[in-house]
Amino acid sequence: MEQGKGQRRRKPMTVEVLEVLRVSWSVVPGGSDARMLWAAATLAFFGFMRSGELTVPSTGGFKPDIHLTWQDVATDCVAAPTMIKVRLKASKTDQVRQGCTLVVGRTGDKLCPVAAVLGFMAVSRHRQGPLFQYRSGKPLTQAGFVVELKAALERQGVCSEGYSGHSFRIGAATTATWAHEEEYVKCCVTMYADKPVCCNGYEKKKKKK
Repeated sequence: MEQGKGQRRRKPMTVEVLEVLRVSWSVVPGGSDARMLWAAATLAFFGFMRSGELTVPSTGGFKPDIHLTWQDVATDCVAAPTMIKVRLKASKTDQVRQGCTLVVGRTGDKLCPVAAVLGFMAVSRHRQGPLFQYRSGKPLTQAGFVVELKAALERQGVCSEGYSGHSFRIGAATTATWAHEEEYVKCCVTMYADKPVCCNGYEKKKKKK
């Protein structure tokens, strides 16, 4: 019962709160670190991702066969990208580690995940190790991501209570539902080869032609 109560207190991320994060990180000194955090946040939201899928569990807990690396991100066009493909080698729902590929589309606005991720990668000095690293080389941990999230909200006068790493995934699912899913999910589809398509954490069978 106590666990259920804790889950009900979790707040979902929204596009409005995402904008608050963008503004908060845009005025923080040390641009590359702020870009890294913004890229992680937009990818988590538009990719319907759990925070553990884009961070590492601890500073020394990076495992290249599990966690995101530079090599796991690709785009359709270097000059004018319309989407990015993110290879997930493992996830909470992929116990046998078959892997899957997230296809995240360009939105063309200030919250665009494609612009955020590629913008961060363009200024990052790290090509080895975890994808998301601070300028110092310290990896972004799951706990650290939540700390940065809460601090960014508090700087803008927004109460951070209830927000967590899982807020992005549940917020994306909620937003997709409000936006009649089909219209929203065109910017983000998680695909498993020869398996059902999964959106918002809910499994949906592919339609037969």
